[in-house]
Amino acid sequence: MNWDSYVHPRLGFAGAARGQTATPYVKRLCLAYRKDVPMECRYADEFIALAAASSLELFLNCPKNLRNDDAGPWSLHLPAATACLSMESCWYSVRPPHVHGPGASALKSLTFKDSFMVLHPGYLQDTAFPSLEELHISGCTLSGSIEITSATMPRLKHLRIADVSVVSLGTAAAIAVLADELTTLRVSCHDGGKPDPPSSHEMLCVETLFRASFTEYSYFRLRAPKLRVFDWRCCYAKEVRVDAVGRHLSDVVIEL
Repeated sequence: MNWDSYVHPRLGFAGAARGQTATPYVKRLCLAYRKDVPMECRYADEFIALAAASSLELFLNCPKNLRNDDAGPWSLHLPAATACLSMESCWYSVRPPHVHGPGASALKSLTFKDSFMVLHPGYLQDTAFPSLEELHISGCTLSGSIEITSATMPRLKHLRIADVSVVSLGTAAAIAVLADELTTLRVSCHDGGKPDPPSSHEMLCVETLFRASFTEYSYFRLRAPKLRVFDWRCCYAKEVRVDAVGRHLSDVVIEL
């Protein structure tokens, strides 16, 4: 099949000659593929480019035998039309991609979810999303401390962190939120109680669904001078530092 001239009558997207921009007919594109299979990755990249969808959802699969390491670094080229990006992984750990292309600057909503998506230290500091307004991190795992700052997300207004765990008992993971435009922050763990974090052995078992109830962050730091909504439910941190919040803080929910 010649993808350069392909037109799908039901999906509604048209391929363009290489080097040209495809006509953006698709509003929402969902792709499920195996990240460790080069052919599937190549066709997924072509679908993303041809569709130029405003909303992109990726479901990434990896083999079960990746028990001692993650699936490795990868990159994602976003068309300019992409405003919303959601990524979910299956089986075992997939780190978020290096996002580049015109869509990286236009992206307004970003979601990471699933227990096997691993956030490494430095990722959110090294990848710039200048137009991002909403960031959701759900069910992911921290391999170390992360920072969410205005340096890379200057327009971030809404942040949700739910069921975010750490790799093992010996991992000192902190979360710092230093966002000048942030108005809404929701941090939650849906499971009650505070059992010990999973051991390294348990972490590497594919069948184990580690959850944020196992987590005790080394600290949680917040600086959000325009914050209006602060929702903290069943989360544990050895230290919580609040440098600044909005003068017009209107909604506060604390659940211990």
